[in-house]
Amino acid sequence: MRKILFNLTWLWLLGWGYSSCSDGDYNMEVHDKGENPFRSLTITSQGESVPAQVVDEKHVSVRFNEAEKFDEASMNVELMDGYTLIYPENPAHINLEETPVLNIKAPDNRIKKYWVNVTSNALPVLDAGKIFVEGLEESPVSASLSNLNILFDRARMNQKAITLRFEEGALIEGATPPENLTFDFTESLTYRLDIMAGGKARPYTVALDLSSVMKKTPAEMGFSDITAQFVDKAQYPYVTVLKTSQVRDIPVAGDYKWNDHDNWPWEHHFYDSNFFDAVGDWKEDREKTNVYGDFAIVTIDVKNARARLVTDPFAENNQMQPGQQNALIVAGGRNVYAVGRAWAIGGNPAHLYYENGTLQDALSNWEDPSWDPSFRAGLGVDKNGKILFSNCYFEGSFSKGASGRMMQLPFFTDDSHSLAGATEWEVEQAVWGYALWPIRDGHALNKYELWNNDGCGVHSSSYGRNWQGVCNDHVFFGLTYDNKIGIAVCNRPRGNTSAHPATWDSNPTGEGYSVMQAAWLLQQLGWKEVFNVANSQVQAYSILVNGQSVIGMPDWETRYCLLIDGQN
Repeated sequence: MRKILFNLTWLWLLGWGYSSCSDGDYNMEVHDKGENPFRSLTITSQGESVPAQVVDEKHVSVRFNEAEKFDEASMNVELMDGYTLIYPENPAHINLEETPVLNIKAPDNRIKKYWVNVTSNALPVLDAGKIFVEGLEESPVSASLSNLNILFDRARMNQKAITLRFEEGALIEGATPPENLTFDFTESLTYRLDIMAGGKARPYTVALDLSSVMKKTPAEMGFSDITAQFVDKAQYPYVTVLKTSQVRDIPVAGDYKWNDHDNWPWEHHFYDSNFFDAVGDWKEDREKTNVYGDFAIVTIDVKNARARLVTDPFAENNQMQPGQQNALIVAGGRNVYAVGRAWAIGGNPAHLYYENGTLQDALSNWEDPSWDPSFRAGLGVDKNGKILFSNCYFEGSFSKGASGRMMQLPFFTDDSHSLAGATEWEVEQAVWGYALWPIRDGHALNKYELWNNDGCGVHSSSYGRNWQGVCNDHVFFGLTYDNKIGIAVCNRPRGNTSAHPATWDSNPTGEGYSVMQAAWLLQQLGWKEVFNVANSQVQAYSILVNGQSVIGMPDWETRYCLLIDGQN
C-alpha cells in the first residue's frame, strides 16, 4: 500500500491567505522570519497549478482545490542567487505522496530540507485523530487520501451502529460533514461519506478495519482456496470454498480420550477446569499442535444469499440425502440414526425442526417423555431467507406434528433459565443446535456460559466427549464479521495409519478435531457466530457446492439440510 507522508499537522498555519493559481513568477511570502531560498515555487498535480507558501525554515505549504493524487506531480521552482535544488533531481516528475521533500544547497554548502505540506479541498480531512467514534475517548480512525478507516473494537463498538463524531480541527477550515454519521457495518463494510468543502461535496469512503477480529488468514492456518473447482468466480464472486487436510498451530484439545474408559464425563465434576473447559476458558499461551483430518469451509456473502431449511417429515428419522437437493450450496444437518429415546440421534442431545407453526421433527434426550426439553441455541431462517441465531424454545407440545410458536430468549448470565419475557421469534424455519453455540457475537463462551444457556439437560456424555473428544465429526453454521454466511465441516481421518493413530478400539478411526478446536479456528478466521449443528462418532458430514461434493458424500443421510441459493 502506498505510503502517505503528507504532514498535515502544520495546516493551522494556512490561515494566511492563498493566492490564486498563476503561471508566472511571484515573490514568495515568508510567514516565519528566517532564511528564504525561494524566489518562486509552483506545484502542479492533475492539471491544477498552485503557488506554494513558505511556512517556516522547514516547511512549504500548498493547498489545491480539486487535485486528489500527488504521486505524479511537477514543480516549477526559481531560487535566490547562490542556491541550488539538489532534490528532486527532476522537478518535472515528483512523487509528493512518497517523498514530499525538497533538498536545497545554500551558498555556504549547507543542505536545507523543506517538507511540502500538501492539502486539498478535495481531501478536506485535516486530522483523522480528531474523528471519534461515539462512546470512545480515543480515536480509532485513520485517513489515507479519500479513505477513512475505523479500527473495529468488538468490546466497545456495535458493528450494527457505529457513529462518527468530528471534533474541531478534524477538517480544513470551512469544511462540514453530513448530519447522518451512523453506519451499519453488518450491511456493508464500506460507505460513501460526502464532506462539503470549497462549495462541493467531497466523497470519502468510510471502511471498517476488521484486523482485530480476523486474526488469521486461511492460508496461515493451512487452507487452500479451491473455489474455482466448483464455481465460475466471474459468475459467483461472492462464494469462497476452502479446504485443508491439516490445520497448523491449533490449541491442543481437552483431556478427554475416547478409548480411556476410566475417563468418562460422569467420572468428573463439571467444575474440573481441564476436562470441561471451553474456548472461553483457554489461556493465550495454551500449547499448540497440528491436527489431521479434512476441514472444509464454504462462505457466501449475506447480501447474495437466500437460505432455507428442508426436511422430510414422512421419512423414517426424517432422513434425506444432500445430493438430492437443488441449491447452489447444500449442507447436511443432524445425523439420522436413533438408538432409543435416551440416546436420541445416537446420543445427541434434544433436537427439533420447526416449520411454519409445526414441529416437523422432535426428539427428547430423556426416556420419560414428560421430561420435555426446555430451551437451547437455535438457528432460524426468516421470510427473506436470512439466517438468524437465538436461544429459543417451542411453545407447544414437544412432539412431532405439534402446532405452536418458536419463542426467543436472551443470553443468560446465570442458571436462572427463566422463560419469562420470551418473545415470538419471527422465523419460518428453525432447528436446535447440538447444545453448543461456542462463539456468540464474537465472544468465546466459557463452560459456565455454555451450561447456563442450555436448558435441555444434556446427556451425560455430551459435555465431555462432544466438547473435547477428537474422534467425532462436526458441522458448524455461522456468520462472519465481513458479512458472510459460513458453513464448516471437519471429518476425522478414517482408518488406522501411522499418520492418523487409531484411538477407538471398537471402530478404528483417526483422531481429528474437537468441537472447541474447530470453534477456536473459525473465530480466528473472523467468524462472529459459531453454531455447532451436529457431532457424530459414526457418521461424517458433507457440503455440496454447485452439485459437487466439497467434503463428504452426496448420499450421506441427514435429518435436514441447509440450502443456500445465490442471487446477484
